[in-house]
Amino acid sequence: MWKRFGLLRSCLFLPLAFATVAASGCNLLKTQKQVYAEAKPAADALRPKLVAAAALVEKKPPTPQTSKCKATKPLTFDPASDAHNTDYMMLEEAKRGGAPADDQHKNESLDLYFGTNPFPRVMRGTNGFYPDYMMGDPAKDDFKDTVRRGLNVKNVVIVRELRTGAMDYFLVDLAPAAPTVVCAGTFTPTADPALGSAHTEEFQVITTNRRTGKVVKTDNKSVTSDPYHTALFLDAEAQLAIHMKSELGIAGIE
Repeated sequence: MWKRFGLLRSCLFLPLAFATVAASGCNLLKTQKQVYAEAKPAADALRPKLVAAAALVEKKPPTPQTSKCKATKPLTFDPASDAHNTDYMMLEEAKRGGAPADDQHKNESLDLYFGTNPFPRVMRGTNGFYPDYMMGDPAKDDFKDTVRRGLNVKNVVIVRELRTGAMDYFLVDLAPAAPTVVCAGTFTPTADPALGSAHTEEFQVITTNRRTGKVVKTDNKSVTSDPYHTALFLDAEAQLAIHMKSELGIAGIE
């Protein structure tokens, strides 16, 4: 605490000649939560467009297998660059505007999530998705860059999971006052059924006293795995990346 106070005091009282350094030092005191709070007005202005785009996509019939998505303007997916203007989001999360899922508003079975992409992150971080304990870390420059680039996104590819097992995707232009669906494509994830369905393994974690060797505590634990679903998820990621590269000329997932 005293170290932080010392830094704050130096920020306040350093001579004018060192103002730039002092300002940089003060910025280090901002937490990720504070950066999201500062970004919230801009994110809230963009959020209705995202929700409206999701509503457009939800009303669309399943995309024909022969459909190919072709952009009408240059797209850039590059989260490490300020040129980043195109990103991804699953339909159900887009409908919630980045808010967390609940019993009434669940995620897809194959939720690709796009966990490190700038646009989903800023939509989540400004809409109560991340718990406070995850946002207490200092907001480093790369984090602030991610938030800024997320707010600069002008196009979003919304991915939808269909009841048939197929997935389709829609390129939506967020730049106009009302978002517009530019194009759509589709693919069907596959996996080997022989991998097996979900199963749960139970085990015990035994804590002993190092000095006496006596058992102090025994905890019953379990872990559930689903090899088939995991393989299906990975194939969905891979197929989306292939389609995005071949049809839109952009990377699939960060």
